[in-house]
Amino acid sequence: ILRRGFIEGESLDDCIGGLFIPHEVGVRLFELFTAPMEGKEGGFVASKQQKSRMKSHFLILYITASGKGMQVASIDQVCKDMKLDTKEASLVLREAGFVVKKSGKGDTSVNLPIPLKFPPPKRGKRT
Repeated sequence: ILRRGFIEGESLDDCIGGLFIPHEVGVRLFELFTAPMEGKEGGFVASKQQKSRMKSHFLILYITASGKGMQVASIDQVCKDMKLDTKEASLVLREAGFVVKKSGKGDTSVNLPIPLKFPPPKRGKRT
């Protein structure tokens, strides 16, 4: 990924090959989280909203893949690997209905309670 979310390449296959991920996964990622670049350059671009959506999908997928209980003792390492601030990850997960707690050791644990309760929607300031 180059310059602020740009992924350059002659074709979709070139872009996927440069990311070193399986082709099927790459095609789906590009469909969901990027848009073709317009102009002379070839490639794809991921907007700020698309990047945010991708991060939330990856976090939820990580928690889902971690076990049946929909809980993780610490998301700190995966946040570090994704170069994502744990506060930002906590906010994203809370908006998705997860309960996020900070332990005494500084680890951030996450679980999905049943019944699921979403936080009230945040509204922007009126001008």
